[in-house]
Amino acid sequence: MTGSVALDVVIGLVFIYSLYSLLTTTVTEMVATLIRLRSSFLESGIKRMLDDGSKTTVLSEGFFNQPLIKYLGSGSLGGLIKKPSYLSAQNFSKALLELLKVEGGKLLKETPSPTTLAKIQESLKKLTSTSETITFIHSLLEDAQNDLDKFKTSLEQWYDDTMERVTSWYKKWIQLIMFFIGFLIAAIFNVDTISIVKKLSHDPKAREQYISFAQKLVDDKEFAKQVAGDTAQQKNFDELKNTFTSLRVQALESNDVLSVKRGPFGRDQFFGWLITAVALSFGAPFWFDLLNKLMKLRSSVPTASQSSPGPKSKETDSVKRVG
Repeated sequence: MTGSVALDVVIGLVFIYSLYSLLTTTVTEMVATLIRLRSSFLESGIKRMLDDGSKTTVLSEGFFNQPLIKYLGSGSLGGLIKKPSYLSAQNFSKALLELLKVEGGKLLKETPSPTTLAKIQESLKKLTSTSETITFIHSLLEDAQNDLDKFKTSLEQWYDDTMERVTSWYKKWIQLIMFFIGFLIAAIFNVDTISIVKKLSHDPKAREQYISFAQKLVDDKEFAKQVAGDTAQQKNFDELKNTFTSLRVQALESNDVLSVKRGPFGRDQFFGWLITAVALSFGAPFWFDLLNKLMKLRSSVPTASQSSPGPKSKETDSVKRVG
């Protein structure tokens, strides 16, 4: 032990938050996958781009019917092909150019001009009056001085800028969902921050075991890999289930050490769960990074036996007097 009860209590609490925040994130990802939240936000963002100012959805429907986009979705739902949950800027510009080049004439029920650039120009010219978006796309083509490569780059920049806003909206929703799921997990596993702090403060054996758990977690490369996972990509549902199962085992093991009994529901317990839910919404990367720093700090703090000076030997004392 370091001799610092407060530091050990904080480490124990941060260990719990690290473990349960990853569990919360995993459950949140499972929910987001089931309700197709990512693909819904992506679809809404693209529809807003292509149909803004227009009463029709001719552009967005044509866009999502492009083979390049259509088959990026995973499987089908109710006979309808699922929309993709992720789309690169390059695929967006390529699909939109193809729509304007090939489908533009069909949408207008006219035969487009023979060259690629002429087809795009003709489609835009005839569609300009129907949508503010088409007017904007036409201006991008003019700014590119009819250079297809520059025009494609402008479309990709437009897509990236829009997706930044869409990602911001998505993160706000995910944060809200994480809070409610975090509260639910806190209630189910009885992760009451107030009771845990009291238990760790008065139980040296529990503190010691939690320090051991924390060290194992810091050394666990698989856990670190899961924490540092790419949240921009939607994970496989089976993979999420496996992660949830392993984390649930670790969570139950840590609960057994605390032995915090679930008493009659009261205000203190509610606020304990609420504090936990707020903490878990910060996310696993935050708490795991903090846990690593605290464990390094703890290893640099001298133990009680090292910090307390031992009795001086008579031989040393006599040497000092002779000298």
